[in-house]
Amino acid sequence: MPARTIAVVGATGNQGSGTVSALLAQTDFAVRAVSSNPGGHKAQALLAQHKDSAHLGRLTMVKCNLDDPDELREALKGVYGVFAAMPMGTELRGGEPVEVTQGKALIDACKTDGVEHLVYSSLPSVDKISRGKYKHVTHAESKATVSEYAQSQLPNVTLLYPGMFYSNFYWPTFAQREQDNSVRFCAPLRPDTPIQCVDDRYDVGYFAAAVFSAGPAATSGKTYAVQAPVTTPEKLAYEYHLATGEPTRFDPLPLDEAVAMMSVPEGRASRFIDDGVDGKASFSAGLDHDASLEDLGVRASDLQSFLERSGFRVGQKG
Repeated sequence: MPARTIAVVGATGNQGSGTVSALLAQTDFAVRAVSSNPGGHKAQALLAQHKDSAHLGRLTMVKCNLDDPDELREALKGVYGVFAAMPMGTELRGGEPVEVTQGKALIDACKTDGVEHLVYSSLPSVDKISRGKYKHVTHAESKATVSEYAQSQLPNVTLLYPGMFYSNFYWPTFAQREQDNSVRFCAPLRPDTPIQCVDDRYDVGYFAAAVFSAGPAATSGKTYAVQAPVTTPEKLAYEYHLATGEPTRFDPLPLDEAVAMMSVPEGRASRFIDDGVDGKASFSAGLDHDASLEDLGVRASDLQSFLERSGFRVGQKG
C-alpha cells in the first residue's frame, strides 16, 4: 500500500524544512514539499539534504503560488495531511493581511481536495488574551483568524503555538557581539520578563511529525505549545554564558531603537511580550493546559540543546 502523503506548505522556511526532515526521519509518510520557487537555492538545498528520499520518490517538490487557487488545489491533490507555516506579512490585500488571504485560500483548497488532517503553525489572538489592551499585533491576529476559519471548515485541525524563536538571536535586535568579543543579549524586554522559546527549525517539525503520527483521533481540535519551560531574558544570557564560556550580559535596547532596526511599524508585540498575561509567558497564556508531553511524547528544546545542535554563536550569519 503506498504511503500517505503530507504536503508541507512553506517547505523552504525554518519551520517547513524542519517539518520535512522530521516527517522523513520519524514517520512513514511521503512528503510533498510545496514551494513558490522549486528551482531556488533553498528548495534545491532541501532536496540535496534528503537526496535518498528524493531519489526513492518519498520526497517530491511542487511549485505553488499561494495566490493561485488552481495551483493550490493541484499542489494538495491526493494528500492525506497538510502542515502549514504561512509567511508572515502585514501587507493588506482586499482589506485583509496577506497572511489571512493566503491562509483562507489554503483552507479552501484543503476542503476541496478532501485533506483529512491540517496541522497549522499558529498563535493566539493577542486582542483576546490581553483583554483588548493590544489590538493590532498583526501577525498573531492573522494566524488566529486563519486558525478559526480552518476549524470552521475542516474536520480535523491541530494547532501549534511556537514560542520565541532561538533563531531570532541571529538578529542584532536580539543579540550582538561587542568589540571586546563579549556578547550582549538585547531584546527590548525587562530582565525578568517571562518568556518561552523554541528551536523553530527543529522543534516545530518534530511536534508536527508527532501530531501526524498520533493522528486526528488523538489530536484534532487540540493546541500544543511548542515552547520550552519559562525563562527570562536575563536567565537566557546566563545560560548562553554557561554553555559557551563567553562573557554574556543582558542589556536591552530601547524599544524605539529596536523597532527601527526591525523595520516594523511599531512595538506592540514587544510591549505585549513584556507585559505577559497574569504572570504567564505571553503566547502560552491562551492555553489552560499543555498536553504535548502526554499526547505526543515530545518537548521543546532548551537553549543548551539548541546551541549543541546548531553550533550557533552570537554574531554568526543565519
